[in-house]
Amino acid sequence: MNRTSLKLKAVGTAIVGLAVFSTSPSATAQSNCKDAKGQVIQAFNGTDFVGPVTHAGDLTGSARAVFFGAPFPTNDPTTSSFTNEITITTHQGQLKARFVILYDNATGVTASLGRIDPAASTGRFAGATGHLFLDGTTISASPFTVQLELSGKVCYAR
Repeated sequence: MNRTSLKLKAVGTAIVGLAVFSTSPSATAQSNCKDAKGQVIQAFNGTDFVGPVTHAGDLTGSARAVFFGAPFPTNDPTTSSFTNEITITTHQGQLKARFVILYDNATGVTASLGRIDPAASTGRFAGATGHLFLDGTTISASPFTVQLELSGKVCYAR
């Protein structure tokens, strides 16, 4: 190999190395995803669960949970599973997500996993994807009220 070939090979290797190391940070820097974090209190109003979403940045507003069907039993006799759709209404639009919920009747503890519905969300949240988690406990039996911690990730379409 002559000097010119060695120089070209060294330059090519350096360019490939820079491309590999610079691709990951720039992709992350251009991400439209934001961590979701906040508090939710929901009270049963006779048909749905409603209440405020606070300390949640873009998601601060109000939430309405509509349940689908009856609870399903689990292998634990005091725990049931449910499905619902939660709409979080903010001054920037509505974020809709479908949840699977576990609720322990003995302790009042609840945990749920939700997937954001990009087609049903509106405004700033139109086309958004991601996931949300809600976990907490029952704080009142009359009206039935749960206090929840909100976490997850919202990936905006624009």
